[in-house]
Amino acid sequence: MRRTFTVFVIAVAACGTPSTVQPRVQPRIEQPFTLGLDQTAAFPDLQLTITFRSVPSDSRCPRTVVCVWEGSAEVRLEVTVRDEARSIVLNTAVEPREAMVGSHRLVLRALSPEPPLRPEDYLVTLEMQPQ
Repeated sequence: MRRTFTVFVIAVAACGTPSTVQPRVQPRIEQPFTLGLDQTAAFPDLQLTITFRSVPSDSRCPRTVVCVWEGSAEVRLEVTVRDEARSIVLNTAVEPREAMVGSHRLVLRALSPEPPLRPEDYLVTLEMQPQ
């Protein structure tokens, strides 16, 4: 009985849900980089990481619709500099579109695709620039 239970536990553990953790990227300064939801960019020389956490709001105009205003989306990022984490919200069409992070400026370049979509489909393109 004990052996059957052990085999059952191992089998159940092996059938767990696949990991959705995306690999870390290591972009260069002044080069745009793209992150998926919960994906992290690491800048080891700056002791800095940026993780794309969510899109709290998205009022951008869908591709199939003609709108008077393009709308805007908020992008929430978690930024850690030398083990000190903080949350930053950047916008696609209204301020703030950039933030100071350590001695660099973090710029939101794009958010894709346009709505409507599932939250896990979002991709954010950012760029780190020297001050």
